[in-house]
Amino acid sequence: MRYRELGQQGKPGLRVSEIGLSTSTIGGTIWVDENGVQSPRGYGLSDDEMSAKSIESARELGFNFLFTDPLDGAGHGQEFLGQQISDDRDHWVLTTLGGAEIKDNCIIKDFSYEALVSGLDRSIDRLTSIDVDLFLLDNPSRSDILSGECIDALRKIESTGKAAFVGIDISRSDVTLEEAVATQVDIVGIKHNLLYPNQAEAFAEARAAGVDIIARDVHAQKFFAEPIDMLSDFSPEDERSTLGTEQVEHLIDLTSKFSRLGTRKRSLAQSALMYVLANRAVSVAVVDASTADLVNQFASVESKEYLSDNDLLRIQRVQRDLA
Repeated sequence: MRYRELGQQGKPGLRVSEIGLSTSTIGGTIWVDENGVQSPRGYGLSDDEMSAKSIESARELGFNFLFTDPLDGAGHGQEFLGQQISDDRDHWVLTTLGGAEIKDNCIIKDFSYEALVSGLDRSIDRLTSIDVDLFLLDNPSRSDILSGECIDALRKIESTGKAAFVGIDISRSDVTLEEAVATQVDIVGIKHNLLYPNQAEAFAEARAAGVDIIARDVHAQKFFAEPIDMLSDFSPEDERSTLGTEQVEHLIDLTSKFSRLGTRKRSLAQSALMYVLANRAVSVAVVDASTADLVNQFASVESKEYLSDNDLLRIQRVQRDLA
């Protein structure tokens, strides 16, 4: 496993595996109320036995970065992960999101200091830890950022010592990377994949400003990670089942444009991950590995060379055609 530096900002940084594991599948699907309709959030029901094997494989292969979300399984993802790593906490770099919780089957955002502290304390308890290494705001809106209150609250959280580094996750937000960097946080989590490449200049500016990047959704809602032929491939517990036939067919068509990246030497899923890792501004790429086999597949990219300049040029040509 290769490692990169994360969260320096004038203080000792963290040595993190360049591939991290999320708790989205470990937690499993929850049902939330969206405009009076019960909708799934997650990719399906959790399987604790499979999750345990995935975490064990990740540990053996050198993963040390874990990205947790208290919404994953309404806390089950964190609780189960906490049980699995309780005897080995010092090995892991733990990240959690804050500022969103479920009330009356609805996801409620609250970035006040009081809400962030209480939410962080609950996450720490579920993770059987005394602190976390990274604490990120869970997708605040542009108006949240511009008001400055959530950033002030985040700074107060940092001063408590409950988190070594703080930042913002904007993977599902209208906040741009430039706006997030301007807040002078330590870390920014952002959607970054073959279909959503972001501007190289923005990544370079983030790196120059000392802001580290956590790449999220590297497989574009798993469309690059597993074979998907039609909407009916998704179970009712899978949030992608709500996308609609036209949108699913469009995403399938888009991912097919990159099919030549899948070769005898590496799968399309591996190539999609390697594309993200080729960006040196990225400190860690977070994957959703529901099985030990997937963990092994993603970890095996560490034995391969990064994508060549010619590979990246071909990718850029496809991306320009799609723009």
